[in-house]
Amino acid sequence: KVYDLSDMMLLLKPELRGDLNAVFLENILSDSDKTNDTVAPEALANLLEDAGFGMAACGFSKAYDRGPEGIDGTWMLLEERGIFPTGIRPEDEQGTLEIKEVNGIKTAFLQYTATVTNKTRKKMISAGTERMVPDAEISLIAEEIGSARKQGAEAVIVLLKWGKTDNKPGNEQREL
Repeated sequence: KVYDLSDMMLLLKPELRGDLNAVFLENILSDSDKTNDTVAPEALANLLEDAGFGMAACGFSKAYDRGPEGIDGTWMLLEERGIFPTGIRPEDEQGTLEIKEVNGIKTAFLQYTATVTNKTRKKMISAGTERMVPDAEISLIAEEIGSARKQGAEAVIVLLKWGKTDNKPGNEQREL
C-alpha cells in the first residue's frame, strides 16, 4: 500500500541536465487524502528533489479541490526541498511574485490556469483566495509581467494551462 517510484526517478536524474529542471505536477501532495488522479503522496516531493527538479508547475484545474490547506501544504513540501512551485500560491502570499536566479539571470516564472471551473473560481473569489490558483486572464498576466519586471526580472517565463483542444487553438487561446 505504498507507492515507491524511487527507481524510476533515479533513472531520470542523469538525463536532467538543464540550468533549472521543471516538472508539471498536476497533483496536490497529501498523506491525509486518498491517492487518486489529483492527489499524490507527500513522498513524491522527496522523489522530485532526488531526481534533480528545481521547479514544479502546479497550477491545474483541480488544484483548489482540497482548499487552501491543500495548496499551502503542497507549497510547503516543495519549498522545503528546494523546489520552486509555480501556478499555486500560499494563502498568505497570493500577490507575491518570486524572482529566481537561474545561471546568473533573474527570472520570473508565472503560471496561469484557464481550466478552473466557474463554480470553483467563484468559491475562491468569495473566500478571498482567487490568486492561490491564478486565472489565465489577460489583465492579470499583463499586471504580473510588469510587476516582475519592476522587481528586476531580466527574463519572464509564462506558462499557461488552458486545457485540451484539437490540433488548433480556440478563439480564447488565440486571444490570450
